[in-house]
Amino acid sequence: MTDSTNIPEPEQTVRPFRVRPLRRRASTVDRAARRAAFALLAKLERGSVTVVEGGKSRRFGAADDTLPHATVHVHSPALYREALTRGSIGLGETYIDGWWDADDLTTFVRVLARELPRLDPIRNGLDRIASPVTAPLRRLRRQDRHRDRKNIRAHYDLGN
Repeated sequence: MTDSTNIPEPEQTVRPFRVRPLRRRASTVDRAARRAAFALLAKLERGSVTVVEGGKSRRFGAADDTLPHATVHVHSPALYREALTRGSIGLGETYIDGWWDADDLTTFVRVLARELPRLDPIRNGLDRIASPVTAPLRRLRRQDRHRDRKNIRAHYDLGN
């Protein structure tokens, strides 16, 4: 289900606006999160995703060309940690921050959405394992009016 080939980064891709700094070196946690994310991607049945990182490519999922396929270019290894620990919010925010992009964002989201009913229990299990460490850290995070205002603007239409 996976293959590894060397392919160059595309010359023309739409890059999202960068907000958080781009980390290029993987921490131990990032490498563990990459392994966990790849294990989840290997379970794709209703589509496929090719992950391009560091000039190398790995394809995950169904080999059927009639099913949807997307290619994701990873620019920061911290993407995996954010996506696994924060779910769709982490995936979306890392996209906005320029930590990854996709050749066809809509298809990528569709492939993941088709698999959610099967993969969410696995991801939630990983969260339960990590929560003894992450829950106290979340409680230590100070309130921040700027962050709160940003979240309110992002999630609620206050214009009407």
